[in-house]
Amino acid sequence: MLRSSRMRRAVSHWRRLPEVLRAASETSQWLALLLDYLHLRRLFFSYEFTTGSGDLLLLLTHHDLITVWIIFFRHEYVVEESDRTILDLGANIGAFSLFASREAPRAQIYAFEPFPRTLEQLRGNLARNGLESRVTLYACAVTGAEGSRHIDLQSGPDQSRGLLEPGSDRGLPVQTTTLSQILVENALTDVDLMKIDIEGSEHEALCSTPSDMLRRIRRIAMEYHPTQPREPLFGQLRRAGFALTSDVPSGADSGVASFERI
Repeated sequence: MLRSSRMRRAVSHWRRLPEVLRAASETSQWLALLLDYLHLRRLFFSYEFTTGSGDLLLLLTHHDLITVWIIFFRHEYVVEESDRTILDLGANIGAFSLFASREAPRAQIYAFEPFPRTLEQLRGNLARNGLESRVTLYACAVTGAEGSRHIDLQSGPDQSRGLLEPGSDRGLPVQTTTLSQILVENALTDVDLMKIDIEGSEHEALCSTPSDMLRRIRRIAMEYHPTQPREPLFGQLRRAGFALTSDVPSGADSGVASFERI
């Protein structure tokens, strides 16, 4: 049994080889990042992550490092050079917005992040990279209705905390908006890519969006969470005219999926 467990761990690490090679080509810090990522040797935070092309992100926790790893080295979300309009729903510390601004150098990015401490870190990271004019930042959560909700403060790190049910008055109050409102208020009729990682709110945010609004988006890259079954969410996108192009499950009703408008 012990030998079998070791073999599974070895195979798991071996599958990370493409990510490790990409990390080594991206940054001279790759080994220190890898060791912390694998929990083999701790980094001392705060830590400045830099790439060979001059990108810079201030990381305050191990969870920030994981975010950088999956975006810059795992390439969990694919950005095309020709993309011109990108939505970053659940912008976190700004890693995806920075990555997208590099991969699609002529894109305008609209970023949404509700959690105050994460938002402050995000603003700092955008400023460090001179992205204030290319990334329009909104301090709100994206969900099924405009108004306000409360963020759960009793589970997980800051950037992984989701919204509580409507009507709950515990936790941290934040403003909310909807995908339809985002598209209308910014006069967005043709969005090339929407990246969405909003800690479970993707179910209500997408299932409450009319099909004609969803079809303003060409590609969707989404982390989905087990707060609800995935099938109604995927079914909503299929009915709106999207095809599933990839799905990498990480557990029951959780994973990362990509869709493209047919």
